[in-house]
Order: sequence, then C-alpha cells, then structure tokens
Amino acid sequence: MNIAYALFSLDGGADLGGQGSYAWRCLYALIESKAVTSDDQLTILASTNQLEMVGEFAASHPQLDIRVKRLISIKKLSRIFEFFASIVIWADFKFGISVLKRLNYLEWQCALERIDWYHFPCPVPPNVIWRKSMVVTPHDFQDYHYPEFFSSKNRIYRQIRFFSSMTIAEQILVAYKHVGDDIIRLFPDFADKIVLCPHILNTEWVSVQTIESDKLYDIRAKYSLSEDFILYPAQTWQHKNHLGLLHSLSLLKKQRGNLTISLVCTGKTNKFYLEKIEPVVTQLGLDNSVKFLGVVPREDLFELYANCQFVIIPTLYEAGSYPLMEALLLNCPVICSNVTSLPETIGNDVLTFDPTSELEMVNIISKMLFDRDFYNLAQANSKYAVQRLLSENVSALQFYKLLYK
Repeated sequence: MNIAYALFSLDGGADLGGQGSYAWRCLYALIESKAVTSDDQLTILASTNQLEMVGEFAASHPQLDIRVKRLISIKKLSRIFEFFASIVIWADFKFGISVLKRLNYLEWQCALERIDWYHFPCPVPPNVIWRKSMVVTPHDFQDYHYPEFFSSKNRIYRQIRFFSSMTIAEQILVAYKHVGDDIIRLFPDFADKIVLCPHILNTEWVSVQTIESDKLYDIRAKYSLSEDFILYPAQTWQHKNHLGLLHSLSLLKKQRGNLTISLVCTGKTNKFYLEKIEPVVTQLGLDNSVKFLGVVPREDLFELYANCQFVIIPTLYEAGSYPLMEALLLNCPVICSNVTSLPETIGNDVLTFDPTSELEMVNIISKMLFDRDFYNLAQANSKYAVQRLLSENVSALQFYKLLYK
C-alpha cells in the first residue's frame, strides 16, 4: 500500500499551536504502531521549509520505504480551488466534484508515486477534493462551544470547510473522544467515518534528567526571573484564558495583602495579547509580577518546567493540552481547568478547577502556595501520571492499526 502523509498542509510555524506537534507525533505513531510497515511505501509530502527535518526523519527509519516529495502549493490558486470545491460539495454536484478531482494540481504532482491513501493531519486538505482515499483530522470544534471568540465570517468559513472536508474523506481521525462526540452531534451523517486514535505522547520529555545547577541560575538571569514563579506555557489566544488567570492573581494579591506572586508565560504573543492582555496587566498593577517571554528555545522551556513552583493550565477549551502532558511527564506539580480532555489527562479531579470562576482559581492557587499537603498531592500525582500515561501510550498505538482499512 502506498500512503502519502501530507505534512506540507501544516506549514504555519508557531501560528499552528499544537497542530504542528500533533502532526509529527501522529507520523511517529503510524510507524510505532506498524500501521505503516516495510511492505508499504510511505511518501511524506513536504513544503520546502520542512525538507531538512523530513529528510532526517526518513534517514532515521532505514528499515522502511520512506520517500520525501516536495509539493509546490500556490495559496491564491488553492483558495480559488477550495471556493469552488465547497460549492459543488454543498450542492452535491457530482459532475463538478469529478471535474475538480481531475484538476487538483497538487495531486498531479504526486502522480508518479501511485498513492492509495492521503493522510492529512489537519481539518481541511489544501484544495479539499482529491482523487484517492483521504484521512482528515478535525482537531476541535471550538467555534461551536465559544462562538464569541470567532467572527461570523470565520465561523461560517470553518463550518463550510469542515463539512466539505468530512464529506469527501473516507475516514475522520480524532485524537480525543470529545471531538468525535462533537462530530456525531453536529454532523451525524459522518459518525460511521470516525476513527479514534488517541494522542501519542512524546516520551523524549521523560528521558530528560535533572539539569545542572548552574543552568538554573542561567535561566533566571537570562529572563530576569524571581526565585519562585508559576508557569503557564500557551500562545495568547483568547480561549487560553490568560485574562481570567490575571484577574485571579490580582484578587489573590488583594486577599493576601499584596502578596508577591510571579507568573511566567511562554508562547507566541499575538494580536489578542497586544490589544487585550497587555493593557490588563498594567490596569491590574501586575507589571512587576507577570512576564510574557514569547516563544523560548526548547532547552529553556524544559528548564522553566523543571524549576517553576508549579504549572497552571487555566484554558477554557482544548482538544488536548501539550503543556499539561509535558508538565506531568517532567514530574512538575500542575493544576488545570476541568474542561474537555484535561481532567482525564491529569487523572485527579481534586487538581482541577472551573476556569470561568475566578474564586475557584484563587482558591486552588492559594492551596498550591500555602497548603503543603495539597502541593505534595499535586507533586505525587505528576509522578504517578508518568507511568499511567506511558501505559496508555502503548494501548493507544493499537488504534492506529485501524487506519487505511
């Protein structure tokens, strides 16, 4: 069987959030689970920016027939193609669909590879309509749960594109049950296409040991950090709930008589940060208590995890939380919101809170700071979670064998 893994469809850097990380983990899972074997041909469709990394990946698996194919995507042309594709799909115009299949210039670039399946680790494939069988991956339906975070135009755009993509796809891969439940609720006709393949953790984080003591001081000096700090790694999208966290910290400081609290946030700072978050930091008088470091090198992120007081994940919505998984794998004490898949990941409801309640957030942060027994519970939970998550990793791999059948 010839399988094409369309990594080129996710070439947006930090703007992609967890989707880029997911795409790579899914690729590893296909090999680790033996969904792709030495009897198959795996062609990784890559953009120019991805060629070096993809080449290294292929070289690290010499036992498999892995080929790398660079695809040239013309954004304006693909947008026009997707516009007409959405129209013919919504109208169920089969002749139009057939014509667009033959006009897909991206698939023509793969003609010599004789592909049987195209696997897109994204919700909507570029050009939407492809001739061969497709797997697509809708990561979340946040726009249905929090429509206020999206413009009317953006919501309509997402709904049309998601519907079109899932109509054409042979299989719809979801990494979390709650995403599959949303599809069944919103698009019941697609229920039979859903294949649940649980997310596979990046075990590299587990293998990393303690850092040298001098690096501990380097990281604090590098970013001018205080001795103790709380860590929240997340891009500053609205649903990440930085505003709720900031208001909760401000309330806690007032309750405790201007208590000194240091919060460090990593991740890309976007337009919402500039327009909404940054002014609130100043309004609440938190300029000396909160630092937004932006995107930091992987080595620095590890050191921040390893040396923070604890990690907090106050997000309003997630498909799944990479920072939560990373914190657990690194034995960091962590608390998180009680939404979607997060309670299942952390494995202890006592360590979760309602992210819409400032009072709940204040109470649990206060416990982490002043209740030693509660803090020890969080620390012990992270240590226990490593073995639990790694065990779930092994069983999750079995689900990937259901793909391409």
